[in-house]
Amino acid sequence: MKVQIINTNCLIEGGEKKEMKKINRLLFTITIVLTAFIGLRNVNADTILNPDATCGDFPKDGDALITNCSSSGEESDLFDVTITNWYKGDLYSSSTTAPGEAIGTTGVYESGYKYYLELKFKPKDGNEFDDNVNFNILGLSDGTVMVAAPNGEYIVIFEFVVHHIVHFETYGGTPIEDIVEDEWCSFDIDAIDDPIKDGYTFLGWYEDPEFEYNYWGSCLDESITLYAKFVETSKIINNISVTLYGPTIGKLITSSSYTDPEWGAVIFQQEPRPTAIIPNDANYVVDSVAWVKGLCDYENELYLCDEYFEGEIEDNTYYYAEIGIEANEGYAINSDVTIKVNGEDPEEVFAVYESTYTRFIAKVKSRAESNTMITANKTTIDFGETFAGLENDAYLALGQKVVFTNTGITTVKFDIYNPTSQGFGCAGFDSDLEIAPGETMEITLIPHPSYIFSKDPGTYNGTYVITATNVDDESDSYPVEVSAKIIVLDNNIENAKVTGAVVKVYNGYYQKQTALVVTLNGKKLTLGKDYKLLYSNNKNIGTAKYSITGIGNYSGKIYKTFSIIPKKVTINSVTPGTKKLTVKYKAVTGTVKYQVAYKLKTNSTYKTVTKLTKTSYTVSKLTSGKYYNVKVRAYKIVNGKTYYGAWSLVKTVKVK
Repeated sequence: MKVQIINTNCLIEGGEKKEMKKINRLLFTITIVLTAFIGLRNVNADTILNPDATCGDFPKDGDALITNCSSSGEESDLFDVTITNWYKGDLYSSSTTAPGEAIGTTGVYESGYKYYLELKFKPKDGNEFDDNVNFNILGLSDGTVMVAAPNGEYIVIFEFVVHHIVHFETYGGTPIEDIVEDEWCSFDIDAIDDPIKDGYTFLGWYEDPEFEYNYWGSCLDESITLYAKFVETSKIINNISVTLYGPTIGKLITSSSYTDPEWGAVIFQQEPRPTAIIPNDANYVVDSVAWVKGLCDYENELYLCDEYFEGEIEDNTYYYAEIGIEANEGYAINSDVTIKVNGEDPEEVFAVYESTYTRFIAKVKSRAESNTMITANKTTIDFGETFAGLENDAYLALGQKVVFTNTGITTVKFDIYNPTSQGFGCAGFDSDLEIAPGETMEITLIPHPSYIFSKDPGTYNGTYVITATNVDDESDSYPVEVSAKIIVLDNNIENAKVTGAVVKVYNGYYQKQTALVVTLNGKKLTLGKDYKLLYSNNKNIGTAKYSITGIGNYSGKIYKTFSIIPKKVTINSVTPGTKKLTVKYKAVTGTVKYQVAYKLKTNSTYKTVTKLTKTSYTVSKLTSGKYYNVKVRAYKIVNGKTYYGAWSLVKTVKVK
């Protein structure tokens, strides 16, 4: 504000001069007072109302701490802002208490912590902050003023929420982009579309690649990778069939408990348990079975009782059997599976479903004691089965497996008779073996080696006589016909075709090929039965080795390799400068170097910079005002060979 003094002496004559002198003295006095008042407010100063700061992108797990903030907004030239400290810890309790552990101005964000940034706001010469000023970092809430210094400096603390990344491993299914959780508990797994994979059915998300722990959560304490579990659609179990024996009228059901010595858990057991029989060709097994009390009433709501049933089985009465079914390895149970008990739909059934396990409770009626003792079902052994004493590699014996099931209510003993003239023998059978109700016994019936060498390739039949005797010395005999096939077989695994190996991405664990297909003479061989796999150098980036060795009826060995490459790099930011771009990217594990590639958006060829060891690089000598594409990848040279990771997503930025 300026005040101008006007000299009026030359304009007024005579007696009026004295009066004008008084007026001049008054104006001069007013001028001095106004000048003094304005000087208190600094006549050349601006009052800062909205001091905004800019501190880069939101941080994510593993990012480097922000090391620079700048003033921004319309008033950015009126004040300076500098970082004085970072704190790691919980929310502070008052404006005079530090928010946590002081960690300086360098380092990385760790999962599971909140971070607090301490900034100093200082007016430039001739400026001052308004009395009601609110300090702000763009993208965050207002800060908390910790110290207001007499010279106009303010120490302000802001809370940073470290964002967590959800990465999805779909194993060849529909790819899903990473998700950044920018608010507490904002991640919803149910909102993610299920990945699709031809010929496979999606079973759910897991926290580990071994698929031991289902993922059900939504609130993240750290960045995670979720693994999609698939199973071949042809191996989905849609029907479960169980034959129950019991409850037998007049039987007394008792229960007891004991403490497991290894785990310390209390285990309940029941005598006698229900007998549950499943089809021999079923792709599932009975995991547990017990009689339970059925439905219980709690506050007028019915639910399944967990208590075991105790007491005598009464005539014409319904009881509840709890049955656990576990899918065989490689199979899964449909959530809408059809459950049959004794070949019929149960009058009531309650099921708890998981992808590889289901527990259901079925309502069954008491029945009279059964006289049935055993059943026998045979299954031809697949090609590749060998037997002790078979020394002629040109021949392969194909025998018979017979599964005996005690379907009665008393223990039985088995005996087996075979006419020696037929030349057959058996394996896996002990004379006078006892089998309790519901239990099974498997016997392998094979041709004797001396019998094989005397025959030409072909199929030969024989008959076994099995005798079952119960505790009352009552016996039943069962003739069972079996077959033996003698064939000529190429068993050298070196002639096999191997497919299905894929490039693996380094993850710090030992890598294996899970989809190998080994085929010999048009026949798909079975791992663990026909061949075994041994790996070496299969953890770090480079060339992993594995061998396929024939076992059982197969011989020979094949050596194969596959590559382990670095992880895909994620670009954190690309900051434009004058004729330059600064690229910052997230470090990946595996002792790698980095390659930055850039080009004019309109060009077709990238220029590359290699041998980078830091997680940032500035590309210089660019053309102002032009758009550039930038991408980054990791690589490692092992034994003279370069292993490249996948390129990051391309960032397009305009140069200043």
